[in-house]
Amino acid sequence: MRRPPAAPAVLGLGRPATIVLAWLALTAGGAALDLAGVTGGYERAASDLWHRLSGLRRTPQHVAIVGIDEASLAEKPDEPLVFWSPHYARALDALGKVGAKVVGVDLLLTVSPEAWLARAGLAPGDVRNFDQPFRKVLGEGRTVLTAFATGTERDAELLLPNRDYWLSLPGLLDDVALANLEYDDDGVLRSFRILSDRPDSPRRFLGALLAARAAGQDLDAPTWHLGGRDLQAQGARHQVAFAGPPGTVPVVPISRLLAANAERDPQVRALAGKTVLFAATYHAAQDVHPTPYAPLMMHGAEIHAQIAESLLTGRRFDVAPLWLHAALLALVAVAGALLISGRPGVGRGAVVTSVGLLSTAGLAFGLWQLDIAVPIAGMQAVLVSGFVAGLGLGLRGSERRREELKRMFGRYVSDEVVAHLLGSGHAPDLGGEAGQVSVLFCDIRNFTTISERLRPHEVVDMLNAWFSLAAEPILAQGGTIDKYIGDAIMAVFGAPAPQPDHARRALKAAAEMARRAEKFRGWMEERFAGRDLPAFGIGIGIHSGEAVSGNIGSPRRMEFTTIGDTVNAASRLEGLTKGMGVAVAISSATADAAGNGLRLGPPQQTQVKGRQEAMQVMAFEGFDDETGGRA
Repeated sequence: MRRPPAAPAVLGLGRPATIVLAWLALTAGGAALDLAGVTGGYERAASDLWHRLSGLRRTPQHVAIVGIDEASLAEKPDEPLVFWSPHYARALDALGKVGAKVVGVDLLLTVSPEAWLARAGLAPGDVRNFDQPFRKVLGEGRTVLTAFATGTERDAELLLPNRDYWLSLPGLLDDVALANLEYDDDGVLRSFRILSDRPDSPRRFLGALLAARAAGQDLDAPTWHLGGRDLQAQGARHQVAFAGPPGTVPVVPISRLLAANAERDPQVRALAGKTVLFAATYHAAQDVHPTPYAPLMMHGAEIHAQIAESLLTGRRFDVAPLWLHAALLALVAVAGALLISGRPGVGRGAVVTSVGLLSTAGLAFGLWQLDIAVPIAGMQAVLVSGFVAGLGLGLRGSERRREELKRMFGRYVSDEVVAHLLGSGHAPDLGGEAGQVSVLFCDIRNFTTISERLRPHEVVDMLNAWFSLAAEPILAQGGTIDKYIGDAIMAVFGAPAPQPDHARRALKAAAEMARRAEKFRGWMEERFAGRDLPAFGIGIGIHSGEAVSGNIGSPRRMEFTTIGDTVNAASRLEGLTKGMGVAVAISSATADAAGNGLRLGPPQQTQVKGRQEAMQVMAFEGFDDETGGRA
């Protein structure tokens, strides 16, 4: 058996020297990458993944939430929340009786019923004592109220609680905290601060102030000692050591605290010794935020509670010490150097690299479970670099390089697009590329009437059922569903990959959609029998011509879509179908592009809104049998 030839040396060096040289280069490169700070997005994505994989990390021991939920509101349907101060007083009194340690009111109480009624000239003398029970319980010294700063840090408007309320607090504005939450650059909340940079009061953030109050911390100390650890109060941002995903912090409905003998309720008694947050948890409050557990959203009060919990337990993320980071990077660089010197080929190299990537991810995940954050980008970049360098050194000739790129690129896009791109020799221009397309718009007739006579969830069910049926013919004909617009569908044929027969594909899809709409009419009559709905029907407009496809949007959200006069004309044609009394209306441009074998209605010269010249429009009734054009 012939032995494979040894891998050629690099720069005339033998394999041992090649390994050492590659190891040094990879170690230095990985360290430089981590130190440069350019991989923050990757590190955040990895940390978010660790959060989602971990789920519930620990059960909160120090915090709980009292929620104003839908059921509690339903018990008092005629009382606006602005007049709930007596209920807040009763709930706070119940918490005091069971021994809650500190209570944060995560409600922006900027309006006092007494002051509001007085300004309106409606307050008799006895109403001036409406808030007295609430002010009294605020004076007992275990409650923190919240303020909110709008605008930028330095140029913001501060929304304080009503003056009568914060003047009742023993610490005055020292007992008021900022409820603002701060996001990372990608719009996800992962960190918090203790003090704001604002020059005025209040300056402390809610979660931190609650933890400090619960621990008896000196609020003016430059360093706070919480959970057995020191914490710098000024300036620094700290990662939130979440105990778990949304729903981790227990929630007790406020109605249980308002019930008679609430202090005997086991759920209320369980709040003894806890740091408790009052918050509006009903859905309409909309106080939800993206966290590492996205797409699940977390309630603002729970974020404050989880911050307080992490501080009180001393659980915070520490960056891995330099010696540990360097040792791990050097160890992984050995594998990268072996990949360069051995040049194992695409298959074996991909397997080795994949195993290495998974191993480094597993190692980082394991350390993360111990609240140690180790950078992963440098280690994985070392492995990928070793694989790519080894592969590059082992390739022979431009044809082999082309085949390797094709194999790698094919993992990310469809075979049709890969074939187009390789054949054309260039990638699609995401900034905008013009081409000949056919655009199809489909709309549901009398949708407004239907939606008015159905419940909201029934409208959603109907749309989902119809879209599922309507999408299949479009995709079967190689079309792209550009977007859903309410009850309408916009589809494009001929982009991003050109299709010479784009018009005929669009007509085949339209014919099948029209047939499916007739069947769907029966489904609607059966599903919503006796609801006096108009008969289900659709209108489809198709126009062919030049359009531009590319990334459209803002830097925060981009969407690959098709725009141009062809799109606008197709939309207008769809709007003409009802007046023409047809299901499918097409332009003469589409008819000409589709070729022979079409059954068409008589052409009509129509002035379409937004176009100076009249369009020739006709009904599309199907294909001649002998053409074999049925969709």
